[in-house]
Amino acid sequence: MIGIAGNCNGRADVLSDARANLQGTLAGTSPKPTARVTVTIGGVSAKVKDAGAVPHEVAGIFQIKAEIPAGVSPGKAVPVIVNVGNSSSQKNLTISVR
Repeated sequence: MIGIAGNCNGRADVLSDARANLQGTLAGTSPKPTARVTVTIGGVSAKVKDAGAVPHEVAGIFQIKAEIPAGVSPGKAVPVIVNVGNSSSQKNLTISVR
């Protein structure tokens, strides 16, 4: 598997562990988003391997691990779109694919 892992913030309200909603507290075990998480890389849907809070980080930061799909064209700025429920990542989010 060739994949990516990235940290996100601002979506603590979708985590299944209510303790993760307390601003400034540390995430406990590894609460998961209650909303569906999808990732598109280079216009191709990626398989999300894991999404959840980063243990021992401030609540509201979570990590998404996804496989880079076959067929994604290599490039220095391949577009990435992350969706959590009805919320999308910022525009112009890219990764380098070799």
